[in-house]
Amino acid sequence: MKTRWRYALLVSAILIYGGMMMKGREWMRGGREEGRPSAFDEMDDTPVPNVQRKIGDSRCSMASCFDFTKCEADRLKVYVYPDAVRTEGEQTSSEAYTKIVQSIRESPFYTSNASEACLFVLSIDTTDRDKISENYVRDVSALISSLPSEIWNGGTNHVIFNLYHGTFPDYAAEHLGFDTGRAIVARASASAQNFRHGFDVSFPLFHKEHPIRDSIERAFTLRDRDPILVSFKGKRYVYGIGSETRDSLHHLHNPERTPMLTTCRHNNDWQAHQDERCERDNEEYDRWDYETLMVNSTFCLTPRGRRLGSFRFLESLRAGCIPIVLSDDWKLPFDEFIDWPAAAVRVPEKNVLLVNDIASSFSPSKILKMKQRGRLLYHRYFASVEKIAMATLELIWSRLNLNRFSPLSNQLLPFETTFKSSSPRPIVVVISTGDRLNSRLQRAIETIGKVQGVREIIILWPSTRGSPPIGADMGMNGVEITIVETENQSDLPLEEIGRLIEKKNELRGSAVLFYSDRSSESEKEISHLLSVFSQLPHTLVSNHGIEYSVNGASHSSTFANVALLHTAVVHSGYLSFLPLFLPSSLISSCPSASLSTLISSLSLSPPSIVVGHRLEQQWNLINLTDCLNLISKRYPLGIPLVANNVVFQ
Repeated sequence: MKTRWRYALLVSAILIYGGMMMKGREWMRGGREEGRPSAFDEMDDTPVPNVQRKIGDSRCSMASCFDFTKCEADRLKVYVYPDAVRTEGEQTSSEAYTKIVQSIRESPFYTSNASEACLFVLSIDTTDRDKISENYVRDVSALISSLPSEIWNGGTNHVIFNLYHGTFPDYAAEHLGFDTGRAIVARASASAQNFRHGFDVSFPLFHKEHPIRDSIERAFTLRDRDPILVSFKGKRYVYGIGSETRDSLHHLHNPERTPMLTTCRHNNDWQAHQDERCERDNEEYDRWDYETLMVNSTFCLTPRGRRLGSFRFLESLRAGCIPIVLSDDWKLPFDEFIDWPAAAVRVPEKNVLLVNDIASSFSPSKILKMKQRGRLLYHRYFASVEKIAMATLELIWSRLNLNRFSPLSNQLLPFETTFKSSSPRPIVVVISTGDRLNSRLQRAIETIGKVQGVREIIILWPSTRGSPPIGADMGMNGVEITIVETENQSDLPLEEIGRLIEKKNELRGSAVLFYSDRSSESEKEISHLLSVFSQLPHTLVSNHGIEYSVNGASHSSTFANVALLHTAVVHSGYLSFLPLFLPSSLISSCPSASLSTLISSLSLSPPSIVVGHRLEQQWNLINLTDCLNLISKRYPLGIPLVANNVVFQ
């Protein structure tokens, strides 16, 4: 009887599939063309009703529940409530929430002054609202009522983080167990049915072991073909919510191309609910390694669990495996600004038996592009708790600042589209000067004047040099000259330079050339440096590279993971990113180390070193080593630098 039922199910699936194909093959073409995988279309194009919520205000929007007057400053400021004094044995925050709060407190956004804050974050752990969990915090309503009322203000401008909502048996999404008021809820496993679009944030689900900061993983290979087409390894739940889709996966199982490995082992009472397949499934499940399976699969199934979200979504992206999402109402993480169809496939749960056919329809070139996009998205937004928390804050900030610079867009980098600009790129030259007046500055300007495409020159003028000239063009007719006064000759105010460029639309996307009045490079050598940059605009191009390790830094003509800014070129967009990445004090005291770390981390690319003149100041290496050691303390897994053994002649 059961065999007959299985065959009937398969025949029904084939008939449904054939009917869809007769209706039109358009939904399958996403894998063969550059358009979106059409499995998204059924989900994304359907209007979502606004279901009444049981917590907070279901009518909340940025217009009705947010105080914009608190966010009129040029930079985002976030206040985190002080930690409550706990008695011995009293419950502490979970590991996950501790990392979220720590990353915000150590970020450039943090302020200890509530009166200057735009956003507010509780020190009360709200990440786990499952009443049977050991991390469930009781009496949250009472804890909130004890907060200063003028700061809480009904939750206005507050961000509440949540990873797990509800409890057995229904895991209801609207049950956090306390009134969130007018607060924005950054929620994992967010449901489209009760999500306040444009107000709440769809948050990723991550393990408590997720690192607070990440290093760059070098040992991964992305292929357009893998030994395994589609795979899954996980619990299938023999009863309760979330079991229906997973119970169907055995119909897709082929140990060679589509292994579907499920275990019935879940909770302490699973044996009371086990079926005839459990023993065999458990044995097969134990024979496969989870990580090995993922890295050797082209697609990784990501079905819903008890809640809509799954740890497997981020795990797939990290492994370079394209997620196939089987969770109908799930709002994917940060979908407000991430173009998920470029990196993932969504299949309605009712079409689970068509997964193998859908996966087979993708071309090798499309597969490789989706893998690359997914891996870069993971590294940019999800590889650490810090990146997840910062992306959440940046997303909210971007809603408030539609006409200002925002680091979030459909591109991984907001200036990504300008990397391949066909028009000539404007050049902004930043010239560092010594502390005494001499003829070197004029010689440097004369050299720069011979370089094609220079639109503006920014001269860094130390206070020890005396009063700067006013209105002088220094022989550069038609080229604007801006003088920025600094404390001393070693200052390189990257943040201020970035702001100056960002204010001028005609200079956005420019090549920023760092030069010194002590530099000996000729016009020809500078032009060659710029030509290398035109080929590799996502990297930091320099005439001087060093090799940094835990043992210190050393000059290298063949191997470098840090570029010096003595004679170097960088895309102007990176300068705008710096304040979002490292504290201002670190940027100002360690410009070369800060910029090298930022660009390696964002682009996953090493610096591009062009053979230049050897630097003689060995004290620079001592200072740079100290800077890199300081930055490395922020990264428990290692400073995110990528080495390059390719040197351009």
